[in-house]
Amino acid sequence: MVPAAYRNKGIGALLIQRVLLLADSMGKDIFVSARPIGNNSEERLNRLVTYYGRFGFEVTDRGLTTVYMVRKASLQPSFRPAT
Repeated sequence: MVPAAYRNKGIGALLIQRVLLLADSMGKDIFVSARPIGNNSEERLNRLVTYYGRFGFEVTDRGLTTVYMVRKASLQPSFRPAT
């Protein structure tokens, strides 16, 4: 979670991208469980799904207050793990 004073500045996206690069380099899938801060609502859950969807995450399960997602490892031809 990014502190409120630093939200909407792209910091969360940069952190996620770094983790995805690392996971991809190791051929690892990433699993996320996300829930809104504060009041839970269908709209807020949908915003989380949309946000993580931009990074390739897909919903695997969804509860009343939490959404569970996965992003499969993606090895880019130009980015290969060191052996």
